[in-house]
Amino acid sequence: MPQPLFDVFFRGALLPDADPGQVRERLAVLFGLTPAEVERLFAGNGACVKRAVDVDKAAQIRARFRDAGALVDIRPVESAPKPAPPPVTARDAEPAAAPVEAGEAVGWSPAVPQTGSLAERARPVAATPLPDFGDLALAPPGTNVTDEATPPPAAIDTSHLSVAPPNTGSLEDCRQEKPARPIGDISHLALSDD
Repeated sequence: MPQPLFDVFFRGALLPDADPGQVRERLAVLFGLTPAEVERLFAGNGACVKRAVDVDKAAQIRARFRDAGALVDIRPVESAPKPAPPPVTARDAEPAAAPVEAGEAVGWSPAVPQTGSLAERARPVAATPLPDFGDLALAPPGTNVTDEATPPPAAIDTSHLSVAPPNTGSLEDCRQEKPARPIGDISHLALSDD
C-alpha cells in the first residue's frame, strides 16, 4: 500500500506568545526568503509550503515552523476545499501583500479550499456477515460447562511423616555453625581528629 502524501499550508497563524517580527525573521533565515516573500507569506491568503510529502517530512516542516513560532496546517493531498480563514484581529492587521503564486522561486502556492467535513474523508467499510449461531443452545443454570472432568486428588504417601505436639521443640536443631573468619591486621590504621 502506498504511503499517504500530505500538503503543508501556512495561513499566517502564530503560537499564542510568539512575536510576529521575530517569527518573520526566523522564517526568512530558515527558508532563505526575501522580505517581500515573507510579507506575501503572512498576507493571510494561505500558502502551500510543500506539496505531496510523506508524514515524516510533513512533521519535520511543522517542527521547523513551530520552532520559529508559527503554525502550519497539514492536509492529505486529496483534501477537499478548506474553511474560510479566521477573522483578522487588530493585533494581526497588517497591510495586504500580493498573494503568493504557484511556481515562484520559493515554491509557495495558494492553499486549496477545504470544507472540513470528516464524512468526505471516511473510508468505506464493507459489512461482514455474522456467522450462523442457530446450532448453539444455552446450558441450564448450575451446569458445569467445562469439557474436562475434575481430576482426582493426587495420591501422596504421608505415612512416614509425624507431627510434634504443639508448643514443643526448638529451632536449635536447624542452627548451622559457621567457622569464625580471622580479622586481618589493622594495626597500621589510626583515627585522626580532623
